[in-house]
Amino acid sequence: TIGNYMNSSGKTYEPIYGFDISFLPKLHSTKANDGKRTLLHFILQEIEKDHPDLLQFGDEF
Repeated sequence: TIGNYMNSSGKTYEPIYGFDISFLPKLHSTKANDGKRTLLHFILQEIEKDHPDLLQFGDEF
């Protein structure tokens, strides 16, 4: 629905790439070999290191 709304403006934008979010719950259940950390932990660690500005995303709502 949001994509349809954005596309209906008639303006030309750069290509927008998305992904299927149905896999997001699996990030919490995919464990590292130590059995403690999850894939979600790893992703957040990488975001904190390389793109800390993305952590402010929730503040925009």
